[in-house]
Amino acid sequence: NGRDGFTIRGINAEGGPSSDVSTADTAGFVLDGAYLDADLLSTGLSMWDINSIEVFKGPQSTSQGKNSLAGTVVVKSNDPVFDTEGSVRLGYGSDNTQITSLMFNTPLSNDLALRFAGERFYTDGQVTNKFTGKDDEAKNEHYNGRIKLLFQPSESFSALATIGQDKVEKGDERLCGNNANKAGIFSCNDSKLETFHDVEGDYKKRLNYQSLKLQAQLTDSVALTSTTSHSTKTDDDKMDADHLAPTNSDYAGAAGLGVRQQNEKDNSISQEFRF
Repeated sequence: NGRDGFTIRGINAEGGPSSDVSTADTAGFVLDGAYLDADLLSTGLSMWDINSIEVFKGPQSTSQGKNSLAGTVVVKSNDPVFDTEGSVRLGYGSDNTQITSLMFNTPLSNDLALRFAGERFYTDGQVTNKFTGKDDEAKNEHYNGRIKLLFQPSESFSALATIGQDKVEKGDERLCGNNANKAGIFSCNDSKLETFHDVEGDYKKRLNYQSLKLQAQLTDSVALTSTTSHSTKTDDDKMDADHLAPTNSDYAGAAGLGVRQQNEKDNSISQEFRF
Protein backbone atom coordinates (compact mmCIF):
# COMPACT_ATOMS: atom_id res chain seq x y z
CA ASN A 1 0.00 0.00 0.00
CA GLY A 2 2.97 2.31 -0.46
CA ARG A 3 4.03 2.16 3.20
CA ASP A 4 4.95 -0.78 5.42
CA GLY A 5 1.87 -2.95 5.11
CA PHE A 6 0.02 -4.69 2.30
CA THR A 7 -3.58 -4.92 1.19
CA ILE A 8 -5.76 -7.66 -0.26
CA ARG A 9 -8.73 -6.39 -2.30
CA GLY A 10 -8.20 -2.96 -0.77
CA ILE A 11 -8.35 -4.13 2.87
CA ASN A 12 -5.25 -3.32 4.92
CA ALA A 13 -3.68 -6.45 6.42
CA GLU A 14 -2.80 -4.63 9.65
CA GLY A 15 -6.34 -3.38 10.25
CA GLY A 16 -7.70 0.14 10.11
CA PRO A 17 -7.81 2.51 7.12
CA SER A 18 -4.00 2.71 6.88
CA SER A 19 -0.89 0.99 8.16
CA ASP A 20 -0.49 3.78 10.74
CA VAL A 21 -3.61 2.61 12.58
CA SER A 22 -2.88 -0.31 14.89
CA THR A 23 -5.82 -2.68 15.28
CA ALA A 24 -6.30 -6.43 14.98
CA ASP A 25 -4.86 -8.01 11.84
CA THR A 26 -7.27 -8.49 8.98
CA ALA A 27 -5.05 -10.86 6.99
CA GLY A 28 -3.48 -14.09 8.18
CA PHE A 29 0.08 -15.08 7.40
CA VAL A 30 1.21 -18.70 7.66
CA LEU A 31 4.82 -19.85 7.19
CA ASP A 32 5.47 -23.61 7.27
CA GLY A 33 2.31 -24.13 9.29
CA ALA A 34 3.08 -21.43 11.87
CA TYR A 35 0.68 -18.48 12.16
CA LEU A 36 2.67 -15.24 12.20
CA ASP A 37 1.85 -11.58 12.69
CA ALA A 38 1.12 -9.90 9.35
CA ASP A 39 3.52 -7.16 10.45
CA LEU A 40 6.33 -9.55 9.52
CA LEU A 41 5.86 -8.62 5.88
CA SER A 42 6.72 -5.00 6.67
CA THR A 43 10.30 -6.15 7.21
CA GLY A 44 10.53 -7.85 3.83
CA LEU A 45 10.10 -11.62 3.72
CA SER A 46 13.07 -13.60 2.43
CA MET A 47 12.24 -15.58 -0.71
CA TRP A 48 15.33 -17.76 -0.46
CA ASP A 49 14.66 -21.53 -0.68
CA ILE A 50 10.88 -21.02 -0.83
CA ASN A 51 8.71 -23.70 -2.45
CA SER A 52 5.40 -21.88 -2.90
CA ILE A 53 3.38 -18.78 -2.06
CA GLU A 54 -0.43 -18.80 -2.06
CA VAL A 55 -2.70 -15.79 -1.59
CA PHE A 56 -6.29 -16.57 -0.62
CA LYS A 57 -8.49 -13.55 -1.25
CA GLY A 58 -11.49 -12.78 0.91
CA PRO A 59 -12.50 -14.04 4.37
CA GLN A 60 -10.78 -17.28 5.45
CA SER A 61 -12.22 -17.43 8.97
CA THR A 62 -13.37 -21.05 8.88
CA SER A 63 -9.95 -22.36 7.82
CA GLN A 64 -7.45 -19.80 9.17
CA GLY A 65 -9.11 -18.08 12.13
CA LYS A 66 -10.78 -14.74 12.78
CA ASN A 67 -7.79 -12.54 11.81
CA SER A 68 -8.27 -13.26 8.11
CA LEU A 69 -11.07 -10.97 6.96
CA ALA A 70 -9.08 -9.74 3.96
CA GLY A 71 -7.50 -13.10 3.19
CA THR A 72 -4.52 -15.28 4.00
CA VAL A 73 -0.97 -15.54 2.67
CA VAL A 74 0.44 -19.07 2.94
CA VAL A 75 4.18 -19.57 2.38
CA LYS A 76 5.89 -22.95 2.29
CA SER A 77 9.66 -23.42 2.27
CA ASN A 78 11.40 -26.40 0.71
CA ASP A 79 11.36 -29.57 2.83
CA PRO A 80 14.39 -31.78 3.40
CA VAL A 81 15.05 -34.45 0.77
CA PHE A 82 17.09 -37.66 0.92
CA ASP A 83 19.84 -36.36 -1.35
CA THR A 84 22.86 -34.15 -0.74
CA GLU A 85 22.47 -30.74 -2.35
CA GLY A 86 23.37 -27.13 -1.77
CA SER A 87 23.32 -23.68 -3.34
CA VAL A 88 24.92 -20.26 -2.84
CA ARG A 89 23.86 -16.81 -4.03
CA LEU A 90 25.98 -13.66 -3.83
CA GLY A 91 24.85 -10.22 -4.91
CA TYR A 92 26.00 -6.61 -4.83
CA GLY A 93 24.26 -3.44 -5.94
CA SER A 94 23.96 0.30 -5.56
CA ASP A 95 23.73 1.92 -2.10
CA ASN A 96 26.16 -0.75 -0.84
CA THR A 97 23.52 -3.46 -1.24
CA GLN A 98 24.86 -6.90 -0.29
CA ILE A 99 23.12 -10.28 -0.56
CA THR A 100 24.50 -13.57 0.77
CA SER A 101 22.34 -16.71 0.63
CA LEU A 102 23.20 -20.31 1.57
CA MET A 103 21.35 -23.63 1.47
CA PHE A 104 22.55 -27.11 2.40
CA ASN A 105 20.59 -30.38 2.50
CA THR A 106 21.86 -33.78 3.59
CA PRO A 107 20.42 -37.15 4.62
CA LEU A 108 21.50 -38.20 8.13
CA SER A 109 20.23 -41.77 7.73
CA ASN A 110 17.78 -43.75 5.62
CA ASP A 111 14.82 -42.13 7.38
CA LEU A 112 16.24 -38.80 8.62
CA ALA A 113 17.13 -35.70 6.56
CA LEU A 114 18.29 -32.17 7.46
CA ARG A 115 17.98 -28.90 5.53
CA PHE A 116 19.43 -25.49 6.41
CA ALA A 117 18.75 -22.20 4.64
CA GLY A 118 20.08 -18.77 5.60
CA GLU A 119 20.30 -15.32 4.08
CA ARG A 120 21.74 -11.88 4.89
CA PHE A 121 20.58 -8.74 3.09
CA TYR A 122 22.09 -5.31 3.71
CA THR A 123 21.76 -1.88 2.10
CA ASP A 124 22.70 1.66 3.11
CA GLY A 125 19.40 2.94 1.77
CA GLN A 126 18.86 6.08 -0.27
CA VAL A 127 18.23 8.67 2.45
CA THR A 128 20.96 11.16 3.45
CA ASN A 129 20.84 12.96 6.80
CA LYS A 130 21.96 16.53 6.11
CA PHE A 131 22.29 17.25 9.84
CA THR A 132 24.58 14.32 10.77
CA GLY A 133 26.15 13.90 7.34
CA LYS A 134 25.35 10.16 7.24
CA ASP A 135 24.30 8.62 3.94
CA ASP A 136 22.98 5.39 5.57
CA GLU A 137 20.06 6.96 7.43
CA ALA A 138 17.70 4.35 5.92
CA LYS A 139 20.00 1.33 6.26
CA ASN A 140 18.39 -2.11 6.31
CA GLU A 141 20.02 -5.32 7.58
CA HIS A 142 17.96 -8.49 7.40
CA TYR A 143 18.97 -11.94 8.68
CA ASN A 144 16.88 -15.04 7.97
CA GLY A 145 17.69 -18.61 9.07
CA ARG A 146 15.76 -21.86 9.04
CA ILE A 147 16.49 -25.48 10.00
CA LYS A 148 14.15 -28.33 9.03
CA LEU A 149 14.43 -31.94 10.19
CA LEU A 150 12.40 -34.66 8.46
CA PHE A 151 11.80 -38.10 9.97
CA GLN A 152 10.14 -40.50 7.52
CA PRO A 153 10.42 -44.14 8.60
CA SER A 154 7.78 -45.28 6.08
CA GLU A 155 5.57 -44.01 3.28
CA SER A 156 2.62 -43.88 5.67
CA PHE A 157 4.15 -41.67 8.41
CA SER A 158 6.36 -38.57 8.60
CA ALA A 159 7.33 -35.96 11.18
CA LEU A 160 8.69 -32.56 10.12
CA ALA A 161 10.17 -30.12 12.65
CA THR A 162 10.99 -26.52 11.68
CA ILE A 163 12.91 -23.89 13.67
CA GLY A 164 13.39 -20.43 12.20
CA GLN A 165 14.42 -16.90 13.01
CA ASP A 166 13.93 -13.62 11.16
CA LYS A 167 15.82 -10.55 12.41
CA VAL A 168 15.74 -7.04 10.98
CA GLU A 169 17.58 -3.88 11.99
CA LYS A 170 16.58 -0.76 10.09
CA GLY A 171 17.27 2.94 10.11
CA ASP A 172 14.74 5.73 9.59
CA GLU A 173 13.21 6.02 6.10
CA ARG A 174 11.16 9.12 6.91
CA LEU A 175 12.11 12.25 4.99
CA CYS A 176 11.56 15.94 5.62
CA GLY A 177 8.51 15.68 7.80
CA ASN A 178 7.72 18.80 9.82
CA ASN A 179 11.04 20.51 9.14
CA ALA A 180 10.55 21.03 5.40
CA ASN A 181 11.58 24.56 4.41
CA LYS A 182 10.65 26.10 7.77
CA ALA A 183 11.55 29.80 7.90
CA GLY A 184 13.92 29.23 5.01
CA ILE A 185 16.44 27.54 7.33
CA PHE A 186 16.09 23.99 5.98
CA SER A 187 16.02 23.56 2.22
CA CYS A 188 14.64 20.04 2.52
CA ASN A 189 12.91 18.41 -0.41
CA ASP A 190 11.35 14.94 -0.34
CA SER A 191 12.41 14.31 -3.93
CA LYS A 192 16.05 14.74 -2.88
CA LEU A 193 15.74 11.91 -0.31
CA GLU A 194 17.12 14.09 2.50
CA THR A 195 16.32 14.49 6.19
CA PHE A 196 17.46 16.52 9.21
CA HIS A 197 16.73 14.14 12.10
CA ASP A 198 18.90 14.65 15.17
CA VAL A 199 17.92 11.27 16.67
CA GLU A 200 19.25 8.26 14.80
CA GLY A 201 16.39 5.92 13.98
CA ASP A 202 16.76 2.34 15.20
CA TYR A 203 14.06 -0.20 14.35
CA LYS A 204 14.65 -3.78 15.53
CA LYS A 205 12.33 -6.70 14.88
CA ARG A 206 12.98 -10.32 15.78
CA LEU A 207 10.77 -13.30 15.01
CA ASN A 208 11.33 -16.82 16.34
CA TYR A 209 9.06 -19.64 15.25
CA GLN A 210 8.84 -23.40 15.65
CA SER A 211 6.46 -25.93 14.14
CA LEU A 212 5.92 -29.68 14.21
CA LYS A 213 3.90 -31.41 11.50
CA LEU A 214 2.88 -35.07 11.90
CA GLN A 215 1.26 -36.93 9.01
CA ALA A 216 -0.16 -40.46 9.11
CA GLN A 217 -1.77 -42.23 6.14
CA LEU A 218 -4.30 -44.48 7.88
CA THR A 219 -5.77 -46.04 4.76
CA ASP A 220 -5.59 -45.40 1.02
CA SER A 221 -8.26 -42.72 1.37
CA VAL A 222 -7.94 -41.52 4.99
CA ALA A 223 -5.10 -39.43 6.45
CA LEU A 224 -4.54 -37.64 9.76
CA THR A 225 -2.39 -34.50 10.06
CA SER A 226 -1.40 -32.60 13.19
CA THR A 227 0.33 -29.19 13.03
CA THR A 228 1.61 -27.54 16.20
CA SER A 229 3.27 -24.12 16.02
CA HIS A 230 4.59 -21.38 18.27
CA SER A 231 5.98 -17.96 17.40
CA THR A 232 7.32 -14.97 19.31
CA LYS A 233 7.81 -11.51 17.81
CA THR A 234 9.55 -8.59 19.50
CA ASP A 235 9.62 -5.03 18.15
CA ASP A 236 11.89 -2.38 19.69
CA ASP A 237 11.91 1.03 18.00
CA LYS A 238 13.59 4.36 18.64
CA MET A 239 12.90 7.34 16.41
CA ASP A 240 12.96 11.12 16.15
CA ALA A 241 9.52 12.15 17.35
CA ASP A 242 9.55 15.73 16.06
CA HIS A 243 11.49 15.24 12.77
CA LEU A 244 13.61 18.22 13.79
CA ALA A 245 17.23 19.20 14.37
CA PRO A 246 18.24 19.86 18.01
CA THR A 247 17.62 22.97 20.09
CA ASN A 248 21.07 24.40 19.40
CA SER A 249 20.31 24.71 15.71
CA ASP A 250 19.54 28.04 14.04
CA TYR A 251 15.94 26.97 13.59
CA ALA A 252 13.90 28.57 16.40
CA GLY A 253 11.05 26.11 15.90
CA ALA A 254 13.13 23.19 17.18
CA ALA A 255 12.05 23.81 20.77
CA GLY A 256 12.71 20.34 22.15
CA LEU A 257 14.60 17.15 21.57
CA GLY A 258 11.88 14.65 20.73
CA VAL A 259 12.61 10.94 21.15
CA ARG A 260 9.97 8.25 20.76
CA GLN A 261 10.52 4.68 21.91
CA GLN A 262 8.07 1.82 21.59
CA ASN A 263 8.26 -1.86 22.42
CA GLU A 264 5.95 -4.70 21.47
CA LYS A 265 5.93 -8.43 22.09
CA ASP A 266 3.52 -10.93 20.56
CA ASN A 267 3.16 -14.65 21.21
CA SER A 268 1.14 -17.08 19.15
CA ILE A 269 0.40 -20.77 19.76
CA SER A 270 -1.74 -22.87 17.45
CA GLN A 271 -2.78 -26.51 17.21
CA GLU A 272 -4.55 -27.90 14.16
CA PHE A 273 -5.85 -31.38 13.40
CA ARG A 274 -6.95 -32.45 9.93
CA PHE A 275 -8.75 -35.71 9.22
